[in-house]
Amino acid sequence: MNEKQMLDSVAHNYLNPTTSRDTDKNILDLIAKHVLKNMPSEKDRIIEMGIGDNVWTKYILDKFNKSTIIDASEDLIDAVRPTYKNVEFVNSYFENYSPENKYDQVVCSFVLEHVIDPVETLQKVRTWIHDESVVHILVPNADSIHRQHAVKMNLAENSFDLGPADKKIHHRRVYTLEHLRGDIEKAGLKVVSEEGLFLKTLPNSFLSQLSPEQLKGFFDLAFDFPVKNGAALYLTAKK
Repeated sequence: MNEKQMLDSVAHNYLNPTTSRDTDKNILDLIAKHVLKNMPSEKDRIIEMGIGDNVWTKYILDKFNKSTIIDASEDLIDAVRPTYKNVEFVNSYFENYSPENKYDQVVCSFVLEHVIDPVETLQKVRTWIHDESVVHILVPNADSIHRQHAVKMNLAENSFDLGPADKKIHHRRVYTLEHLRGDIEKAGLKVVSEEGLFLKTLPNSFLSQLSPEQLKGFFDLAFDFPVKNGAALYLTAKK
């Protein structure tokens, strides 16, 4: 499968979500609200890397009134374009994009696990920002409790194994905290803050049965555990 075919397949899965994908969207909704709450409102030139589950944009518009989205999938752009005003859409691969003006904030939400070369992607992002810009980076965590649990049950050889849900949306990797720090630093960026988000103890087939209040409880509980145990790693970075 070439990159264009893979991109089309990923877009199809986002446009036709399963119950498992809906659970991920509910968790991402909690993540987006948390991240947006801490984004400085005066830094209002923002770019979102990828449409994905289409969770971030509505919150960004609520706070900043405008956004730019870059995505290589024309199908995804066409699907969401009618939904939003004050959004500039850029149909391009990340590596090919060179904006005329620098961005204040970059939302790199669950992107690095998809791309061929994460360091190269982050190096490109570095050219999009100025010295005071913030890059918000989120990735799936290999040390998440649910991945460690799968190893204990002999469902996975190690916590880096990509499960069916990973493969369905063409993840190439999962990260540890140390691995993500390393890729950020190799790209010439500096880590500013680190958080582990959502304490995921079981796979989505179980989480889909939980109420929104129960999901929020697991989200809040993650802050009582080490960063390395969150289902998602959230690091901010600057030049």
